[in-house]
Amino acid sequence: MAKYKLSIIVPVYNVERYVLSALESIWNYEYLGTEVELIIVDDGSTDSSSKIVSEFQEAYETNVKLYSVENSGLASARNYGLSKAQGEWIYFFDSDDFVDSNFLEYIISALSSVGTEVNMILIPVKQVNEGKVKGLGKNPQRNTVIDPETFFQSLLTRDREIAAWSYIARKQLYVDYDIKFPDGKLFEDQLVTVQIGYNAKKIFWLSDKSPAYYYRQRPGSITKQHFSLQKALQQRLAETDRNEYIVQKFPDLSNLICMDQLSITLSWVRRLVRSGKIEEAELHRRKYLRDGWTEATRAAIVGRKYKVLIKAVILLVPAKIFKVIG
Repeated sequence: MAKYKLSIIVPVYNVERYVLSALESIWNYEYLGTEVELIIVDDGSTDSSSKIVSEFQEAYETNVKLYSVENSGLASARNYGLSKAQGEWIYFFDSDDFVDSNFLEYIISALSSVGTEVNMILIPVKQVNEGKVKGLGKNPQRNTVIDPETFFQSLLTRDREIAAWSYIARKQLYVDYDIKFPDGKLFEDQLVTVQIGYNAKKIFWLSDKSPAYYYRQRPGSITKQHFSLQKALQQRLAETDRNEYIVQKFPDLSNLICMDQLSITLSWVRRLVRSGKIEEAELHRRKYLRDGWTEATRAAIVGRKYKVLIKAVILLVPAKIFKVIG
């Protein structure tokens, strides 16, 4: 039997400017140490983050657990925290973001009321960029129970965030299906999220009136900076792996997959052009026109997805003049 209702896992790496406010936003003395454990994994920080989290842990010694490991990346830090977690539910929280002040109280209440058949809870997410806040995705007006196929549809239509901090899941899912974040890869939560979603069977989607998670867009973050071409490639591969998993489980979603792959291809061609790799961009563009463009365009016409059709038309433009309009 789990010792806690919820384990909150916070990987930390060189976030001295944000980590204290992040921890203070998620921390609640009423629950931590009784129903909730806070697990901080310091992934070999070289700034003052280590000192900050150490002082935080000392202040709440019985409530907060701190582990210091050699730097090995976000995926490894998350997996390490998961191996130490003693909670029934798992939540991965980024150390440069924050939540509403009543977030933890609301979540504990939700975990206690969803019943035994629900295995995943989707959280409203908002983006903060230079003080401006906007909602991400489209959350329901009231709490709703959905199935994995509906969840995948929401991911493919960008109505849901896919990041690990956008949901809470039962630890048993990670254990029973041996789900781990792939070490050494960026965008490691793409595949993990759909694996969790598929095996959850019943998913509780919190309404747009629920306390939210605030994703802070900042320079320097692994997931929030302007990508190098190599990182863009890793994103493309991760999204393609995710889509292959989804269509294997739910072939009826193939039209949405086709349209999503069109968007992925257009984004990749744009990045190649911006990097001066015009010939490579043209090869990718022509290959996609042969292998996937017709099917994706047909799906967009049937579904009346006019924004997708615009992207399809843009891909008809040769790469050598793509930079002008792309």
